[in-house]
Amino acid sequence: MDGIFQGPLEIFPECGSHRYVDRICCDDTPWIQNDKALSALFCGLIKPTVSHPLLQYSDVSQENTKSTRDQPYPDVLIELANIGYWKWSPTGEADFVSPICWALLGEGQSTVGTFNQWCERVSSVDTSWCWADLEALVAVHGSETFVLQGRAVHNDGKEVHLRMRCQARRCADSNSTMTILAAVDNVTGLLQASAALRDARERFNAMAAGASGVLWDIELLSGEGFCSEQLYEVTGISDRSIELSPNFFSSHVHGDDLEMVNAALAAHLEHRTPFTIDYRVIGDDGDLRWIHAEAQAVRDADGRPVRLAGSLENITDKRKAEQELEAKQHFQNLVFATMDDLLFVKDDQFRILLANPAFLSLYPEESRDTVIGTTTLEAYDETQRAEFLAEDRRALDEGLSEVQETIDFPDGRRRTLWTKKIRFEDNDGRRYILAYARDITELKEVERALVTSNGELEEFAYRVSHDLRSPLQSSVRLLDYLKSALQEGSVEEAQAVLSTVQESLQNLSTLSRDVLDVHRIRHCDIVPQKIDLQNLVETTWSRHQLEEDHIELVTRYQLDTEAVVDPYGLNLVLDNLISNAVKYRNLETTDARVMIDITCDARDITLSVGDNGIGIPEDCRSSIFGMFQRFHPRHSIGSGLGLYMTQQWALRMGGTIAVEHLDPGTRFFVKIPQRTLAEN
Repeated sequence: MDGIFQGPLEIFPECGSHRYVDRICCDDTPWIQNDKALSALFCGLIKPTVSHPLLQYSDVSQENTKSTRDQPYPDVLIELANIGYWKWSPTGEADFVSPICWALLGEGQSTVGTFNQWCERVSSVDTSWCWADLEALVAVHGSETFVLQGRAVHNDGKEVHLRMRCQARRCADSNSTMTILAAVDNVTGLLQASAALRDARERFNAMAAGASGVLWDIELLSGEGFCSEQLYEVTGISDRSIELSPNFFSSHVHGDDLEMVNAALAAHLEHRTPFTIDYRVIGDDGDLRWIHAEAQAVRDADGRPVRLAGSLENITDKRKAEQELEAKQHFQNLVFATMDDLLFVKDDQFRILLANPAFLSLYPEESRDTVIGTTTLEAYDETQRAEFLAEDRRALDEGLSEVQETIDFPDGRRRTLWTKKIRFEDNDGRRYILAYARDITELKEVERALVTSNGELEEFAYRVSHDLRSPLQSSVRLLDYLKSALQEGSVEEAQAVLSTVQESLQNLSTLSRDVLDVHRIRHCDIVPQKIDLQNLVETTWSRHQLEEDHIELVTRYQLDTEAVVDPYGLNLVLDNLISNAVKYRNLETTDARVMIDITCDARDITLSVGDNGIGIPEDCRSSIFGMFQRFHPRHSIGSGLGLYMTQQWALRMGGTIAVEHLDPGTRFFVKIPQRTLAEN
């Protein structure tokens, strides 16, 4: 062995004895010169930083630099490594057992014994210590090193596992075995550690096999790692020959998620930020998979990460379900937000947990943010609070509540709602109320108007048929009287009968005209036109002024703009009010008067017609705008439709009508918005 190995190397790390040398010379000492095979055996237990088959030895440990030159090299190696050696020959002349071999069995290092005595301590279960067996091994391995495992009984009664690295030396001329050399070390701890590691690995594999996800572990410096078999199924990676490394996972990450994954991993390694992340991978089959990953770094004493362990879980189905749920939730929220009907959810303490914008709009804008999480009962009066709670309790106890309720809401509006409340429960059995309310205020108003209209129509049909039939029948009878009077030559009687017939037919004509006006109110279109209000008043007054009676007309006008109004409707309103003022004047006085005030601005036309006449009886005032109402039949006989039509026309034009009872007399006020008329 001619070469020299230069450089630091570590001796016997498996035995726990670390010693660094930079030079071993195989030709330096007689024992190495004579037993180069043994030198090679010891070199097999040395872990050089650079592998070289030819080693020369010199110890560079600071404490032994000088002393090693004064000791035989075998003793130095023995002391450093706690490794024994033996030598055996067929003749027995070269047999030798080093003291360390005895020390490995619990004997003192000063113990001396023969090779056969030492072999007796080693169990024959593992190795037979006879020449025939060794010769058979030499025949198999030749001059190569082979390993024997043996068990011996320690002095303390415990079992010791010995490992012997053996090599045969042959005669150069006959090629027969001269000696067998063996280096012996105690591997009990190593075998126990290996068994524990194997057991731990088996338990880990069992847990990994039973887990739904992937368990993995990577050494960051070397890149070596372990991963459970589920990796390929979870990620869709089909090539099982790929070595596990830190880049193994990122190589299949979706390009759009790679930066996010790397940033999360860097944050965990550098700043200890928890690594919990969802990302996408592309499997070898081209399918996209969602992965949930968690990892935890193992750090050294200085806090540097040295290992990384974690888990992977395929959450593709979960993500798809979440996306479907999100889509449904989005649609539900869209419907929830755009519905005009009121939707809200209450818990069993009657607190509002959820409400749509239509419901929240019933509260003043400044308080809408405070609705969720409260009962809002304090915003209502005591009666309404009791009604709300009664229906909520019914829904919780019976599962359903359905009611029509008229509510004065906090924003000042009074609305009529049809409300349905249904009980439901969550997975934990907690009870809630889902409430659905539809605003039926306008519907109820239409319903009331329809009921009123139907009543009016029934009364109208009855009264019209009666009032039409009565003057016709009367006229027919009077015409018979007229005929008899003319046959008898009684001119005066005929003239009286004829006057009565004329009056009856005039009333019939008036009723017919009023019936047509009622029909027109319901069916004709409103057609605004520019009207000269002052001229309209004078023309209407001239039709009702009586020459034989003195009635004072008092007018006042404030016309800031031209009037734009439906002429037919305004004329009917003014005509009926002036006609009533004239007909119901007080005949017992001489100062009868009619007062007409008219104002017109850009927004409204306001007119009032008053008189100092006999007024309206107190017991009839609640029905003055009803159909066929005659309050003073002795003073005037008409259809009883005048004030009814006046109110209907005022309402039809978007206006209002009111009455004031004077002492004496009556005053009516009518207001018609010009803006509405202009839009129409």
